[in-house]
Amino acid sequence: MKKLMGQSTEKNLILESISVAVYLKLHIQQQKTVYYISPLNIYTMNSYETVFILTPVLSEDQAKEAIQKFRKILKDLGGRIIHEESWGLNSQPLKSSPGSSELQDFLDDTNKSTGYYHLFEFSSNNSAVAELEIALKRDERVLRFLTVRLDRGE
Repeated sequence: MKKLMGQSTEKNLILESISVAVYLKLHIQQQKTVYYISPLNIYTMNSYETVFILTPVLSEDQAKEAIQKFRKILKDLGGRIIHEESWGLNSQPLKSSPGSSELQDFLDDTNKSTGYYHLFEFSSNNSAVAELEIALKRDERVLRFLTVRLDRGE
């Protein structure tokens, strides 16, 4: 027993890492930043909003299928969807939409504005956001998209 207590075993490292993660999560929650920890690394989960416009030639079922595809990508990469809004087929987006001034500028732009609008508010790490944006760029049903990082601490 003495021999094991003096050594730093993998099990002890994992238990120490978990206790550090719980401590960080409890003390950082007011800033709306979530920390996940593995025995080797700490991963920061930031809050983001993504708005995308799908081409208006899609049927309602095809638009729902595309939205489900992007939702699945986010969840598969460890993202957590906080809020989701479907604005449907619009030629003018909602003027009272939530989000940053960058997002409002994006919505106010009249170029390619008719389509199925959808918003995801989610928390995720940077690599998941990059993968989501690659999927949005590659999908021919997406006319435009914008992702902004939300600063919740202000």
